[in-house]
Amino acid sequence: MRLGRNHRLADKLDQLAPNSPAAVALRVRWLDAKKQGSQIEALLERTGARLLKGNDQQTQPTAEQKIDSCVTVGDLYFSVKQYAAAERWYQRAYKLDRKYYGRLARSAR
Repeated sequence: MRLGRNHRLADKLDQLAPNSPAAVALRVRWLDAKKQGSQIEALLERTGARLLKGNDQQTQPTAEQKIDSCVTVGDLYFSVKQYAAAERWYQRAYKLDRKYYGRLARSAR
């Protein structure tokens, strides 16, 4: 079964690189296929908060890294049709750099 295979791949990626965008994206797709939207939100909000905060006290993300993180989380929400949540994250990117207006406008469907 494809869902079972995706779940195993997601588990393996979580073990190897739990914070990687690929691991998070695969987990989001798997949760979406299982119709577990609330778990998607919990995962992406945790991921977004972690990315915006940085990995430790001494390594703070740059403004560009914060923008990339906001766009990545927004794109993941958008990919599973959670448009309101995507819009929140695109708004964060837009506040940091106005060139992200296009993503924000796209989410306002």
